[in-house]
Amino acid sequence: DDCEGSLILIGDSVIDNRSYVGANPAVVDQLADKLQPLHWKVTSLAQDGSITQQVHDHQILGLNRSFSLSAISKNPHKNTVVVVVTGGNDGLHNLSQLMYSWNPICYIRAIGNIHKVLSIDYSSMLEHIHELGFDKIVLMSYYPPNFNVAGFLNVVVKVGHFMMNLYISSHAKRLGLPLIRVEQIFTNQIDYANPIEPGVPGGDKITNNIVDIIQNHNFATDGFKIYANSEYSEGFDPTLGKKWKQHQVDLPTDANSKFRQRVLQITDSKAFSLRSVIALILIILFIMWF
Repeated sequence: DDCEGSLILIGDSVIDNRSYVGANPAVVDQLADKLQPLHWKVTSLAQDGSITQQVHDHQILGLNRSFSLSAISKNPHKNTVVVVVTGGNDGLHNLSQLMYSWNPICYIRAIGNIHKVLSIDYSSMLEHIHELGFDKIVLMSYYPPNFNVAGFLNVVVKVGHFMMNLYISSHAKRLGLPLIRVEQIFTNQIDYANPIEPGVPGGDKITNNIVDIIQNHNFATDGFKIYANSEYSEGFDPTLGKKWKQHQVDLPTDANSKFRQRVLQITDSKAFSLRSVIALILIILFIMWF
């Protein structure tokens, strides 16, 4: 059947948000429900807390083992779409390092690391996916962290978020891939389960855009195209998110839980920080340089 296909999800907690919605539908559950009438299979290799290097080294390895080109070619009528969202945890990791260091060299090193991840590592990851025979790839940008911060730290977070999405957008344009601009669809606080994870309402928006691409995007001719539908599904009541939030579990223990907790602790403070000023200046210089 021409409408049958396989959707593969790789990345971080933007996809693997089950730990933050409790018994309520995670992103992968919502996708499976919405794609079931189209006879599409949903497989998630995404893992909460993953940085880009881990996505490349582990999740794409699973992609290679489970969905090789030879296996796909046995059913030439079967569409296979890969959704990729990564880079956010790299940013959080470097943010936490910046806020705890007074050494300017650490700032320069962290900014260099972000550049490497979002330019070299991200590009290498996409090339690897393509080499495995997957040419229908969807990229996702990041929503702004819902931090309760003020002053220069708030500016640093916003500039860092802008940089990250600028890189992701450039990759989508260069390769002619559809891009889901999540920063344009997360318009309500209720879309978040916590400051850095999507809740059920946010997951509804994300999955609506993915389904839209599957149904309407022609990968052969459409090329780079932005998807940013910020509407909830018909009949979906986002106000129930208040009840969903009451059932949240604590942040899980994973490989990156320490720096994620540190970032949340940092952003609870509204104090003026000289380190934030230094970070802001270096980030601006970094943007001007590249």
